[in-house]
Amino acid sequence: MNCSQTVTVVDTTAPTITVCPSDMTNDCTSVAGAVVNFTVTATDVCGPNPTPVCTPPSGSTFSVGVHTVDCVATDACGNSSSHCAFNVTVRDTAGAPHMTIVQSGSNVIISWPATCTTYRLQRSTSLPNWSDFISTIVLNGSTYYSTNANNTGARFYRLLNP
Repeated sequence: MNCSQTVTVVDTTAPTITVCPSDMTNDCTSVAGAVVNFTVTATDVCGPNPTPVCTPPSGSTFSVGVHTVDCVATDACGNSSSHCAFNVTVRDTAGAPHMTIVQSGSNVIISWPATCTTYRLQRSTSLPNWSDFISTIVLNGSTYYSTNANNTGARFYRLLNP
């Protein structure tokens, strides 16, 4: 008598995220924000350890503000872990930039250092009435520049943090 039997093993156990970062705060390092690295790990009872996938991933550039990172691990059988979420805060600690105004021939060149916060250039011909100054602003290295015709009359300029 010959007997055979088929046994099918089905993995229904989701992986477990074993390391989920706490909320983190980083200082801004460029106009774009800060590159933030973190490590998330997971284990699985059946098969090799899965690699967690985070959105946005480690090594991403985060702009100034608070951002939520969401991570999940999926094993080879398609079982997904519960989500791991944490906040990444990027702050601008540079303070307000100092604006420089230089006359160059018939032009006025306005410049200020690039920081993590974007400032609006405003102009007034009659204080205290300010309006956004419509001009081309160029980022050259780590400095913003705006070259403008030096018309007659008084002109006042300021940078406004929106």
